[in-house]
Amino acid sequence: MSNVKISMNMKIANSSSLLIQDLERNVYYLNNNIRDVVFLVILTFSATFAVISNCFTIKVIATEKNMKSKTNYLIANMAFSDAIAGLIIMLEYIFCSAFFLKKCGTFVCSSLQVIISATYCVSSFTMTTIACERFLGIVAKPLGVSSKPMKKIIIIWLLGFLFSLPIFSMVMIPEYFSSKNIFSFRLLDNYQWTDAAIRIKLMCNFVIQFLLPLVVTTIAYFKVMKAVKNRPILASQITSHRMKFDKQKVKLIRMFALIVGLFTLAWLPLHLSTLYSVIAGMKIVDLNYVPTALLCLTWLCASTICFNPIIYFWFHKPFRKQARNTWKLITFSSSQVQIE
Repeated sequence: MSNVKISMNMKIANSSSLLIQDLERNVYYLNNNIRDVVFLVILTFSATFAVISNCFTIKVIATEKNMKSKTNYLIANMAFSDAIAGLIIMLEYIFCSAFFLKKCGTFVCSSLQVIISATYCVSSFTMTTIACERFLGIVAKPLGVSSKPMKKIIIIWLLGFLFSLPIFSMVMIPEYFSSKNIFSFRLLDNYQWTDAAIRIKLMCNFVIQFLLPLVVTTIAYFKVMKAVKNRPILASQITSHRMKFDKQKVKLIRMFALIVGLFTLAWLPLHLSTLYSVIAGMKIVDLNYVPTALLCLTWLCASTICFNPIIYFWFHKPFRKQARNTWKLITFSSSQVQIE
């Protein structure tokens, strides 16, 4: 009789333990889903704002005669890459969803990862190219530098895609709206990458996409600022006009320096965490849990695609003036269509 009671107590204890585990698992998934919903809402807002604001930036530069310069063409290229990145973030909700991946495979989602990585590289390389243009035009070859922005833009995009192509065969892709999680990662079935190869790729990404452009850009702007401040005023130049001209250049350089600073603040935490994982030998591929810190760092990096139009409008007076003209034309055209 006592054995039967002991057996019944053990069954009750086991069932209670399983019930508690199920309850804890449900609470875990509920908390993660709430967190993921907040993440997707913020990410979607950032992506939508990036598409609209960067398309408006392109329209201002393309339609206003006063904005047609070599530097502004490069700014338009950076705006185009940021707008594409914002669009792809929203397309991922469809083509990287669990339903689409199950029905159509991972090819489209993997391709989107290549494109969005290329846009990030293009923004970084364009930022460096602008800094080099400023350096050549002010320090190395004052008023004697000739450049073809379209040629540079084509080379930048080719380099961006060349560097990003290996991502197509990487280990993981994002997965949205699965039965358990709103956002997670999916392990590709037939990936060929070893752990060492993944670590090498992450290190290359840190150096090429972040560290090298940052170093080159910082040195270029430092030399430009030094040259502008130390440039002597010639006797043939009117002091007030020269000071006004130099002041405008300094403001423009400070605007680009702010862009570089925000780029550094946004991308540095993710790169440092990745670098720590590589150096410490931590596991790179882990699908069991998506840390909240990783989601925050992912959004922080993605938010860089919507910073630049705000900076242009706030700090660049000629752009602000032309942007207002463009906005008046857009609103006037829409009101005319409504009247008709």
